[in-house]
Amino acid sequence: MFGYILKKIINKFGRENLCKILTLPFAPHIALRGAICYFNIIYFVKKQEGTVMKDENCGYCQGGELLAKFGIKICDLDVSQLILFKEQSKPGRCIVAYKDHVSEIVNISEEERNRFFADVTRAAKAIHAAFAPDKLNYGAYGDTGCHLHMHLVPKYRGQDEWGGVFQMNPDKKYLSESEYEEMIEKIKKVL
Repeated sequence: MFGYILKKIINKFGRENLCKILTLPFAPHIALRGAICYFNIIYFVKKQEGTVMKDENCGYCQGGELLAKFGIKICDLDVSQLILFKEQSKPGRCIVAYKDHVSEIVNISEEERNRFFADVTRAAKAIHAAFAPDKLNYGAYGDTGCHLHMHLVPKYRGQDEWGGVFQMNPDKKYLSESEYEEMIEKIKKVL
């Protein structure tokens, strides 16, 4: 609904007038949404203009050394990327990170949300096929790293944290480069 209204406003008044429109009295439905609406508008305009939103301090956006602190990129999916979490006390733990730097699931269109969850599902199926966990836990946090992403954490009956909530980073088990490569190939094979 919001996207439809925004498209109508942009079509009628143009992108350059969007900021002026936000302050007009006839637009209270936009003003009431505050910062979230403003973010949605900026996201929508950038998306319409074909630009990609990135944060220079975000490991998901920048990759490289920032990502290497906690993960290894496995591959790009439809609207996200699949990342192997370096701490592997739960074998097969991965992250699905949305392609653009948005904080909330409500900051993307319904179509993009469906595509994001299709990516999460695809990754979950691969983790099940590659590692046969008894249960896969899903976590979407982002209090400190405000980039839409979901943790996929395999749980194994009778092992670490079974029956409880997983720790963000238990800092217990890291692998060698060759072990990470082997795990990544195992996942890629069943994607």
